[in-house]
Amino acid sequence: MHAPPHTVSRALLLFRKIAVLGLCVLGLSLTIVSTADAQLHGREYSGVVMFDRWDSCFLISGTVTYISRAAKEALRPYNGVAIQIHAHEIKQYSNPGDVLIQSFDILGPAPDTHRYGVLDGLELMAEPNFSSGGNPAFFIQIRNTARNTAVIMSSSIVPILLGPSPRSPYTPPTDEVSVAIVTRGNMLTSPFIWRSYDGKSGERSAGYTVDSATPPLERFQLAPGESRKFRIRLSIPEGQYQFLFGYGGGFNDERSLVSNSISFNVTDSGVVTLVNQ
Repeated sequence: MHAPPHTVSRALLLFRKIAVLGLCVLGLSLTIVSTADAQLHGREYSGVVMFDRWDSCFLISGTVTYISRAAKEALRPYNGVAIQIHAHEIKQYSNPGDVLIQSFDILGPAPDTHRYGVLDGLELMAEPNFSSGGNPAFFIQIRNTARNTAVIMSSSIVPILLGPSPRSPYTPPTDEVSVAIVTRGNMLTSPFIWRSYDGKSGERSAGYTVDSATPPLERFQLAPGESRKFRIRLSIPEGQYQFLFGYGGGFNDERSLVSNSISFNVTDSGVVTLVNQ
């Protein structure tokens, strides 16, 4: 039994409408994917500009962002200042992961949106606490100089250890001589552990622990004029290093604070010496 001609015509017309609609949706989907992909090649990054003891340049925030050797001179006048840039060329080995910014525009001061903490009136200070024969340690201190009580988020306190770049397939995407060996940790979570194999010393690793009788609270308050101090103990091999810590910043999208930095060397026998920057 055959369907009447007008029924077949209606069915064909309906099929054509569905096909056209499907192509439109497919085209819209392709447009969305194309736009999203294009956005991966340019975005805003915020952080405190830092030139380390090897003259490598970084944006220090909740993470460490690398600035290429060819582009870093534009940031030299902003050393120690929290700024925001728009990156045009970005190199990244994995996502999530550290990035190398190869070209950018400076937008101005980093946004102070207070999503990751109120920074007004806070001061950060790092102090060496070395002992003979032991792992190098540091006191990190946050002080509230404002007139109002400050709420501190322990997850936003980020210890950072810089050092010469290891010869490893896991080396961050940078064209400079130094990298962040310890990063992406905080006072509550396990630290990033760096490992490399250079053919001579075998596997090398680095990390830190927070020395405290009780684990740090997720958040704590500082009254006006009050400060809080923690002791960070490093576990690292011989080498040249620079230690500091940051507060706030989130994922490179908000203003952050950075402490003073401390340069030091560790010998094969474990002797730790300070180095003038």
